[in-house]
Amino acid sequence: MSVMTTGKTDLEPAPLTVDDLQRTPDDGRRYELVDGRLDVSPAPVFLYSRVESRLSIHLEIMAPVECEVVTGPGINFNADRTHHRIPDLVVISAEDAESDA
Repeated sequence: MSVMTTGKTDLEPAPLTVDDLQRTPDDGRRYELVDGRLDVSPAPVFLYSRVESRLSIHLEIMAPVECEVVTGPGINFNADRTHHRIPDLVVISAEDAESDA
């Protein structure tokens, strides 16, 4: 008896990328990638959202003029786009911010 393989024998799935995140539902959860693996967090509770809002206001007051305070931006951490995180708040200079336009 002989064994023949036809095609790829690697059973490991390909790492997910930011493009794969476009197919995730808009259900209030936070979908992030960690080294190509999907990481799902539940929607924040009220107290968490309150603290985030107050911190955002404080950072807006304290941030230098050339910076912006942004809530929930998606950030790609590598060129393969397999490590994508969504921090609650970011203080970033306007020139370093990415634009979809």
